Amino acid sequence: MDYIIFDLEWNQPVYSGMRITSPVFLEGEVIEIGAVKTNQACDLLDTFKIMITPKYYKKMNSNVSKLTGIGNKELMKGIVFPDAFSAFMKWCGSDAVFMSWSNNDLRVLRQNLRLFHMDPDQYMKEVFDLQQFFDHQILHEGRSCGLSEALEKVGETGMEAHDALHDAINTFYVCKHLDLEEGIKTYETPIEDFDDGEPLIVYEHNYSVARDAYHDSKLRLFICPACGEKVESQPWAVYGDGKRASVAQCSCGEEYFLKLRYLNVKNGGKKAVRNVFRGGEKMNKFYENKVQKQAERHEKRRKKDERAQRRDKGEKV
Repeated sequence: MDYIIFDLEWNQPVYSGMRITSPVFLEGEVIEIGAVKTNQACDLLDTFKIMITPKYYKKMNSNVSKLTGIGNKELMKGIVFPDAFSAFMKWCGSDAVFMSWSNNDLRVLRQNLRLFHMDPDQYMKEVFDLQQFFDHQILHEGRSCGLSEALEKVGETGMEAHDALHDAINTFYVCKHLDLEEGIKTYETPIEDFDDGEPLIVYEHNYSVARDAYHDSKLRLFICPACGEKVESQPWAVYGDGKRASVAQCSCGEEYFLKLRYLNVKNGGKKAVRNVFRGGEKMNKFYENKVQKQAERHEKRRKKDERAQRRDKGEKV
């Protein structure tokens, strides 16, 4: 059995009004796949990299181009997504366990598979989020950790980021400090399949800093698509770097799941993107778990601050 650590780069529409919503909601179109193949001893067995020419988002988003170094000319040198993905799956082999750093890549990958009439459930049925492994085994803070921060914490010098293969290799460097078998055994929540569906409502707004968005009560308000009544969600819970989640129930009985994430904008501020999805028991449990983890972090921080204050006063801690 091999472990496949994969990373994607994807292009986004030049502006939000160009976003594809049919035949699928397309957050981004995959333009590069990079991966590392390793074994249970965490030996590097092989690497994979392939460039993909997009079908819909054919012009490079300037922000994506700046991050990845991929321009419009490079974009045209790839092959079509179905052929690229088939080559990737053939390289992976039939007995592989898939892993990625966070669930973002899997979400976009599933959207792209649907775009080309490929059933996501036939591929990568189980993908493990290595951020959870890292938190449970090294960080112990109940939060997601960025890849660059993780590299620093384990004392590894990574390759230049925002290249799909480089990021996969950087993730592999972190994995050398993890017990992957133990991580699989103790995995709490699979990467959520609700995270790749088309949102019922999309709302975007710019703020000077992310904190302003977090405290903006309007982001928790929306109109119920079923009955037209105003709905207010529960307080936000952190579930990743720059990500918040919430749940809501309308008086008509409909349940909803909300996601809030922050994106950098040119003027140095933040864009808040809030999506509303259909909810249910699975999403409610996910939210409750994040609320509990958040409360535990706050309590841990409170006790730490209290000890620091006592030391400052010369009291015995």
